[in-house]
Amino acid sequence: MLSLNQIDTYQEIFFDLDGVILDTNPIKARNIGEAVAFKGTDFSKKFVAYFTANNGIPREIKIRKYLSGEEAGRVLKKYDELNLGNLHEALPLPGVIEFFQHLNVQGIPIHVFTGGTEIEAVGLLEKIG
Repeated sequence: MLSLNQIDTYQEIFFDLDGVILDTNPIKARNIGEAVAFKGTDFSKKFVAYFTANNGIPREIKIRKYLSGEEAGRVLKKYDELNLGNLHEALPLPGVIEFFQHLNVQGIPIHVFTGGTEIEAVGLLEKIG
């Protein structure tokens, strides 16, 4: 593990949002389960297991692997709505805020990647400052 002094040698740092900066993964798992609930309990359990085991793959691809056409669009829309409605509940992982403050003081640019939408990411990052 790097110390803060070693981090200061970097010109910029890249982070993933989900599960690294914010604990969004449990909320996203709940949301995708709710979005596919109309398909039944067995389908929902299997789909949520697949969806969460494949973090890093875009949501559209994961949804379209199991659903097509209007159904896929309906699930994606519902999932996006649920995320916009409750991802704000996600808490930063321990030490993240202090670490970012340190990077800010040092003038080290921070870049954040996510498989989520830009609207989700910006809203979540604004929440934690």
